[in-house]
Amino acid sequence: MQRGVAQSTTGTRWTNGIVPYVMSTDFTAQQQALIADAMRNIERLTTINNRKCVQFRPKVSKDQYSILIKTGAGCSSHV
Repeated sequence: MQRGVAQSTTGTRWTNGIVPYVMSTDFTAQQQALIADAMRNIERLTTINNRKCVQFRPKVSKDQYSILIKTGAGCSSHV
C-alpha cells in the first residue's frame, strides 16, 4: 500500500508533527477512550518508515496552540 502525506509551508505545520489537544469533559470516559483510540489510529496510519507524521498528546501549559475536542454540530475550526 502506498501512502502520501500532504505538506504545506513550514509555518503552517504543527511543530514536529505534535498536536496538543484539550478534550471536553462533556464526554463520558467511554467516549474519551473512543476518541483517543481514533487519534492513535491516525498516528498509526500516517506512520512512514517507523516515523509518526502526526502525534496527539494532551496540552501542557507551555503549548501556545492546541486543538479543542468538543461536541458540536459538525466539523469546524476557528482561524
